[in-house]
Amino acid sequence: MKQTRKNLFETNSSSVHAIVVNTSGKVRVPRDLPEIICFSESDLNFGWESATYNDWSSKLAYLYSATITDSLKDLRPLLLRYAEEVGIHILTAEEHAEEWCGIDHSEELGDIREILKDLDSFKQFVFCSGSFVTTGNDNDEDDAEVYSVLGRFSDKEGYVLYRKGN
Repeated sequence: MKQTRKNLFETNSSSVHAIVVNTSGKVRVPRDLPEIICFSESDLNFGWESATYNDWSSKLAYLYSATITDSLKDLRPLLLRYAEEVGIHILTAEEHAEEWCGIDHSEELGDIREILKDLDSFKQFVFCSGSFVTTGNDNDEDDAEVYSVLGRFSDKEGYVLYRKGN
C-alpha cells in the first residue's frame, strides 16, 4: 500500500534523524569515562521516537547502533578502535549476547562514514557539546523538530549535518 507523506510516495518506515556535528567546538573528553561499556538493547534503538541525544554515551550508542547493521558493519572496527583510543572498550553485541537492535533503515546513514573517517572527527561528534542527534518520524508532526534542526544549522558555519530519512 502506498502512502503519501510530504507529497512523496512512501511504502515503508518513516523515521527521520538529524545528525549535527559541531566541527568548530571544543572537544572535552570526560576524565571519568568508563573503561568498559556494554550497551543494553534499549540503549541501541533509535527509530521513530521524538528525542534529542546530546550526551557522549548516547552519541556513541548511536554510532554503535549504526554499525550493527549490514549496510554499515564495515565501520564497526573503526568505531571500536577510536573508542579504545579514548580509553573505552565497547563490548560488542556478540560479546554480551544482546539481541539485534539498531537504527531503523540505517542504509540511509551512509554519509555518517565521515564521522568515522578519523579520530578527530569521531571525537568532534561524540565529545563536543554542540554535536547531537535529533530523531522523529514523518507520519505526523513528530518530524517538526528534525526539520527545524536541519533548517537552523544548514547554513551555520562550523557545523556539518547528516540526515537520515525513510
